[in-house]
Amino acid sequence: MQRDFEPMRKQVEAWQRSELTDVTPKVVVSEAFVEGKLEAPKHLARTVHDLYFEPKYEEFEPRTIWSLSNAFTSVFKELDPILQIKGTAKLGEFLEARFSQSFWPPGAVSAGRRCVLLALDWRCCAEAHASRD
Repeated sequence: MQRDFEPMRKQVEAWQRSELTDVTPKVVVSEAFVEGKLEAPKHLARTVHDLYFEPKYEEFEPRTIWSLSNAFTSVFKELDPILQIKGTAKLGEFLEARFSQSFWPPGAVSAGRRCVLLALDWRCCAEAHASRD
C-alpha cells in the first residue's frame, strides 16, 4: 500500500528550517506542562527542557521546532505505551497551534495522526498508519 508522505516530508523540512530564540521553547514547555495545555505528565517538563537545550544527538542541536518536537517525543518514549500514544497524538496539534506551519491539506489527516506520523521513525510510521486503516 503506497502512501503520500510528501506533506509529512514538507512539514519536517519546514520545522527543521524554523529557528527559535532561546525564549520560545521555554514558553512552549511552560505552556505545555505548567499551564496544562498538553495532556502529559507535568514532571516531564524539566527533561524536555534539558533535551532541547542539551540534545543527545547532533542532528537536534539546531534550535528549531523540529528539535523541540524531538525533545518532547524523546521524553514521551519513557512513558507507558498508552500515555506515550496520548502525549504524542496531542503534541502535533499543540505545536501547530503555536507555530502555525502546516503543509497538510485541510481534512487530509487529523492533527493527532499528523503528530504520530512526525514523531515516529519512517519505518514505524508506515506500520502505525497502515494498522489504523
